[in-house]
Amino acid sequence: MITIKSKRDGRRRCGIAHTKVPVEYPDDRFTAEEMKRLQADKVLVVSIVADRDPYDEMTKAQILEKIANFQPVDDLQKMKKAELIECLKKHEEQQAKDKAAED
Repeated sequence: MITIKSKRDGRRRCGIAHTKVPVEYPDDRFTAEEMKRLQADKVLVVSIVADRDPYDEMTKAQILEKIANFQPVDDLQKMKKAELIECLKKHEEQQAKDKAAED
């Protein structure tokens, strides 16, 4: 993920009017040459951010709430957040496989 914000609103570079508010772009949005131009521009702040896992932003309670829809929560209370995320991901992967098999 590429995040770009401008020190001044309206700074134009690579066909975009950049703002003071950071905007996220997918990794493949800009060519290598465009990235060089963006990063060389002293008015722009360009950050390359590793893709975030949306589960990391959830609280343990939120994850338990999602899991409660398909599994009793009592046994899960003692699990660590990372273990709960793994459980939720496996369930969602299985749901996607089941749906694909139906189609």
